[in-house]
Amino acid sequence: MSAQALIILNLSDESFSDGGMLSDGKSFAERLSKLKKLGFSAFDVGAQSTAPNRTRLIDSEEEIRRFLSIFEDALHRDSALWSDVHFLSLDTFRPSTFIKIFKWLRASGYKETIAFNDVSGRYRDGVAETLQTIGEQFFYVLCHNRVPSRAETPFHMNYQIQGGKESILHEVQNFYAEGGKFLQNIFPPSQLIFDPCLGFAKNYHENWAIMQNIERLHCPYSLLLGISRKSFLRQKVREMIPGIPETETMGLSEYYHYEFIKKWANELPGPLWVRVHDPYLALLALGKSN
Repeated sequence: MSAQALIILNLSDESFSDGGMLSDGKSFAERLSKLKKLGFSAFDVGAQSTAPNRTRLIDSEEEIRRFLSIFEDALHRDSALWSDVHFLSLDTFRPSTFIKIFKWLRASGYKETIAFNDVSGRYRDGVAETLQTIGEQFFYVLCHNRVPSRAETPFHMNYQIQGGKESILHEVQNFYAEGGKFLQNIFPPSQLIFDPCLGFAKNYHENWAIMQNIERLHCPYSLLLGISRKSFLRQKVREMIPGIPETETMGLSEYYHYEFIKKWANELPGPLWVRVHDPYLALLALGKSN
């Protein structure tokens, strides 16, 4: 694998761009079926929004209920729901949620790869215990974040600092090095994925510094990059076109998204995952779906 799309399936209702679109099993099953027909086989599913300034923190019971009510209904409607799904990433900052959904997926017949997309970045807190509880290997996504606890993950933008280009690159590189050293005793290297988590607890200039200097991070494992529908892309459009109507910024910001995906896919040497909302943009930028 060189570059592969990881398609976002958002089960929450708070997201500004797609909240509520997959609020029941019928819509989820139909969306998944359409994406599989396009050739996609890797998906990132989350039930707790982390959208800045819009997020309502739900408890673990509600998060699990969202996952299970939609998954169970979808599987009831389509017994082949998980066919041709080869990589399923669960986007959550709660180990308890991951454990519950992981076990349900295995019990429901899903035998392919499952990943814990741990957007908290708190890799020292509960990850080893999660592996012991499950008793089966999974992929782990190490996300750079600055939150002091898992519970603060949805409010990550409260933890920005006034860092510049060199300081954020140094910080993320050190985070990779320290995290990798800690996790290599828990996971095989092939099952670790690093994500600089663009947009999480980072200011506008830090995000662009990372995007424009990804190769300087020297990521030793698989890399996951996601800038899909991020606000700093829309801010760039406003800078370039003063006075542009807000209704036009989203579409034009996807131009930057497309260009960066093409650049990363062509220039980065190692395995790369690209996390996107729009499957057609992924098809255009990567020239393939998997």
